[in-house]
Amino acid sequence: MAVKSSPMTYYSSYSVIKKHLPGNLLLIGEGANTMDIGRTVFTHDQPRRKLDAGTFGTMGIGLPALISARTCSPN
Repeated sequence: MAVKSSPMTYYSSYSVIKKHLPGNLLLIGEGANTMDIGRTVFTHDQPRRKLDAGTFGTMGIGLPALISARTCSPN
């Protein structure tokens, strides 16, 4: 994750993003590689803090998951 190359990789870009994320976070992952690699980088220490498409990496679940998460946890 510390390799600084051009263009950025998933890991190098995720390391930058991870530094700026708050601790109490609900993360929604979408898309095949983006979601799969995100699982290894963006860890969580509380249950029900990560939503994604599961095994098949289905595209298009991001927006409905965001709406559901916001509805269930408005803060």
